[in-house]
Amino acid sequence: MIAKANITLRPYAPEDYEFVYGLKKLCYHDYVEALWGWDEEDQRSRFAGFMAEGAGEMMAILLDGDTPIGMTNYEFSGADTLDICNLCLLPEYRGRGFGGKLLRQYIAQSTRPILALQVYKNNPARRLYERLGFQVYEETDTHYRMKLQKEV
Repeated sequence: MIAKANITLRPYAPEDYEFVYGLKKLCYHDYVEALWGWDEEDQRSRFAGFMAEGAGEMMAILLDGDTPIGMTNYEFSGADTLDICNLCLLPEYRGRGFGGKLLRQYIAQSTRPILALQVYKNNPARRLYERLGFQVYEETDTHYRMKLQKEV
C-alpha cells in the first residue's frame, strides 16, 4: 500500500494505454517542450515504441480506490541494478508523500544492490531522490543520472 490505506498498485493492462500516455504527457510535457518542442505525433510514436518494447510488462498503475492516479515502471540493468524508469502521478497527488512511499518500497524490496533513475535537471523531484539517498553519478545536457547503493 502507498501512503494511505486506499492507495494500491496493480499490474498494467492494455486498457490503461491512453491513461498512461496522458499521464506521461502531463508529467513530461513542459520539460520536453522547453528542451526540444512538443510534437504530438512524434511523442505518440515514441510512446508506442516504448510500449512495444515491453514497458507494460514491468509497469504498475497506482490506484486511489478504483481510480488510477499514477504509474511506475522499472527494468533491470545487468545483474546488479534496478532502473526506475518512470514514476508519474496526477498533479493533485504530487507532494503528498505517495512518490516517496513508493520509492522507499522499491528500495526495501529490491533484491538488486543498486537502484538507478534519471531526472530532468529542472525537475524538483530531484530533492526527493536526494532525501532518499540517491546521488548524481552522471550528467547530460538535460538530465541527472542518479543511483542509490543499498547497504548489504
